[in-house]
Amino acid sequence: ALPAKKSPAFGVAALTVDKKKSEAKKLKLAEDDAVGQELHQKLKDLRRRLAEDEDVPPYIIFGDVTLTALAVCKPRSHQELLEIYGIGTVKAERFGPAILRVIKEFRIGKRLDGSSCHFQLFFAANMR
Repeated sequence: ALPAKKSPAFGVAALTVDKKKSEAKKLKLAEDDAVGQELHQKLKDLRRRLAEDEDVPPYIIFGDVTLTALAVCKPRSHQELLEIYGIGTVKAERFGPAILRVIKEFRIGKRLDGSSCHFQLFFAANMR
């Protein structure tokens, strides 16, 4: 595993890649979470369109664990997006604006406020 490093977004220790993945896999959308399920579907549709544009399978754009983490955490900024498992600097630059636009439009339509994951607390708490 990679050593912990300072997170430029929040000034707290970032999770190692292995830890971040294991924590991301624990994120689940509740079956009765209609709002989360709806956003998950919108992000899945976006992934499919991006994959078609790139002529690659959807999992190359980002995997299901990343899709779920995006739907659960609903990042609001480029920095929060970088905290999502499966989103590195290249994917954030290439696909981030489209991802953030879908999430922002969804938030406005549903009148949601704030990120669902408190990134700083979520990642700092899991460093122990």
